[in-house]
Formats: sequence, structure tokens, C-alpha cells
Amino acid sequence: MTTLKNKVGWLLIIIINVIPVIIWLSSGPAFFLNPGYKTLLISLGQLTAIIGIMFLAIAIILSGRFKVLENIFGDISNIQIAHEILGGVGTLLLLGHPLFLALDRGSSSLMKGVLFMLPRNDLAPNLGIAALILLLLLVFLTYFVKLRYNIWKYTHQFLGIVLVLGLFHMVFAPSNVYEIKVFIAIWSFIGIAVYLYRTILSPVLVQTSIYIVKSVTIINDGIVEVKMEPKNKPLHFLPGQFVFISFKCNGIPLEVHPFSITSDPQDKMLSLDIKSLGDYTAHISALQPGSEAKIEGPFGRFLEENSDHQIWIAGGIGIAPFLSKLNSLRYQRLSIDLYYVVHTQEEAVHVNDLLDVAKNNPHFRVRLYDSSKEGHLTAEIVQTMSGNLKNKHIYICGPPAMEKDLKKHFQDLKIPSKYLHTNRI
Repeated sequence: MTTLKNKVGWLLIIIINVIPVIIWLSSGPAFFLNPGYKTLLISLGQLTAIIGIMFLAIAIILSGRFKVLENIFGDISNIQIAHEILGGVGTLLLLGHPLFLALDRGSSSLMKGVLFMLPRNDLAPNLGIAALILLLLLVFLTYFVKLRYNIWKYTHQFLGIVLVLGLFHMVFAPSNVYEIKVFIAIWSFIGIAVYLYRTILSPVLVQTSIYIVKSVTIINDGIVEVKMEPKNKPLHFLPGQFVFISFKCNGIPLEVHPFSITSDPQDKMLSLDIKSLGDYTAHISALQPGSEAKIEGPFGRFLEENSDHQIWIAGGIGIAPFLSKLNSLRYQRLSIDLYYVVHTQEEAVHVNDLLDVAKNNPHFRVRLYDSSKEGHLTAEIVQTMSGNLKNKHIYICGPPAMEKDLKKHFQDLKIPSKYLHTNRI
């Protein structure tokens, strides 16, 4: 179901972007009317601008974390992938727009090509040049400078300003095809509205839940368990979902990060297992009971398919989303093989809880897989140990490289994509 919905989401994206291209083609591009090197450059400059600004607008819309988009794409991880693809390709196309037009001017005179890229006494090109400079700066900071996550996220928000500048550049630029301007303006305004919703208006408009930290427990050298209780109404969630959370506590950066929920949906307390993987998570052990947590969510549809036969594969902290469904397995009789992959057995967490459920439910089988002794877990090993994988839903949560490799290996075994689920947050 998730795979089908993702295809529907991409189909809608394609249709939305094809419409202005069809309008542009029907208007008679310069190259169609008078084929040649110069008209080809002009036409490419126009086409990259049309698709580039549309891609950027839709990429920003996809970043809004709207539940309706989850219904269309099937899962927030699919939305994130689409956001990254459209944002990256849209950026390249927008960079190509002035380049093609500068090459057109430069074909007759190098000086004309240089002057085209410089500010002048004309609002439309100056807006475009400002958007170009900001876009180049963001590309440089993203791909050539190693920024802390919170700084990168802050700079990433300036893509909204690029969209604003690009929109007004298009509005004031001379053109006889007003239908394209209207169509792009509508989607750009939606993108700008989402940008404002997520930045300036976020504290007022974005719905959040307030929780109070009750305990902070260091499970092992790298993982901290945080338990919280609701200040008002508790959050309603399903097993496998995650939340975006920020903590208000001295010594903890006031940043928003996603974490999988590990507690049972029936519990009033909300718990997270947080592994020290970067600058932010390294501070979590300093979190104090009584601190306030602001939570947005829940999100995600991992573990949504409630099939009778399942394979769970968890790599390290990837065990987290599976834990939220653990208590229900005490009375549900789903046939589940869990492969818990760790570098060493000391890294494994909540093993006693897993084994306790397995002891009382013969349909739930736990395999603690020590990769330092047994090597990488492969799809072939899973097939050998679990038997026939036909019609079994396979859930994989772990490091991105592990998820990618295992998914490919299962596909090589002719497992259809609709039976393969990953938890990308």
C-alpha cells in the first residue's frame, strides 16, 4: 500500500510540473520558431527557470510535515526523499537558467555575457541576480562546508527567500505567456505560505504537545532512555511512529530532532531511546528530570501493515520503533522473527524485555546477531533461518547503509518492494 501511494504522489508531482511545460511548448518557444544555437540557449534558459522554480516550490511544500501528504505518499520517509530530489534538481536547474542566458549574450560578445550577470538599473534582473547569489551561497555551505546540524538547518531555511526572489523576478520579467506566470505564482505562493508556516509562524500555528521529563537513564555507553509524562493531554500514536522533539534544559541545545517512540501506545508515559551520534545527542545525558519537552507528531507508518507473518531486522538503535509494539505481542499471535544486529552483544538494549515476550509467545522469535563474530547479516542468512519469505512483510530499521544493502539483497531474492519497509527519519 505504501509503495502504491508513493507512486501516486510522484504521479501528482509529474502532472503538476508538466502543465507549465505544456503551456510553454504551446506558446511557441524561440527554438521551435527559429532553430539555432542562440534560440536553443534562450529556450533552455526559459525551460530550466520554469521547472526549477516549480521544483523548489513543491520541495518546500513537502517540508511542511502535513498529514495529508503522508496519505498521498504513504509515509513521511517517501516525502523526505521526494523533498531532497526536487530540492537538489530544482537548485541545479535554477543555476542553469542564468548560465544559458549568459551564454546566449556571450555568443556575440564576451563582455555582454559578463555584464548580463551583474546588477543594473532594472528590477527584474536584479531580483534574479540576488536569488542566484543566495542560491550559490547555500550550495557552497551545503556541499563544501561541514556545518553543525542546527546551523545547516538554519541556512537551509533561506531556500524560502530564494523562492520569494525567484517569484518576483519572474513576475517583473517581460513575458507574453501570462498563463505560465499565473500557474507558477500560485504554487510559489503556496510554497511561501508553507515556508512562513514552518519558520516565522511555527510557534503559533504548529500544533505541539508538552511533556515533562520524569527520568533519564543511561542504558549503556551510547544510549540514554528518556521517559516523560504529558503536561495535559497525552499523545496518541501507533507502534513504529516517531516524533519531532525539543528539550528546554540548560546544557541542551534548543533544537528539534526526530526520535522513534519506544513506549507502548497504551502507556501514559512516553519514552525514547536516544543514541549519541552527533553534536546534539551527545548532550542528552545532561537532560534533567523536570525539563519541558515540546513534541510535534506523531509521524510515520512503519509497522502499519499488520500481516500475520513478519520479519523484523533492527540494527543498533534501530530496535527503537519495534519496542513500541513489544507489549502487544504478549496477547497478539503474529508470527515474527526479530534479527537484532549489534557490533557486540554489550551494545544490545532491552534484551531481557525481548526475551521475556519471546518466552511467553512462541510465535515471536528473537535472534541476537553479533556482527563482530558472525559478519554482516544478509538476506540469504535471513532466508536460511526463517525459511520461505514469500508474502512475509520485512521491516528494516538501522543505519542507512544497512537498510539500503539489505533492501537490495531482498529484491535480488525476488521479494516485491511492497513487502519491504524501511524507517527513514
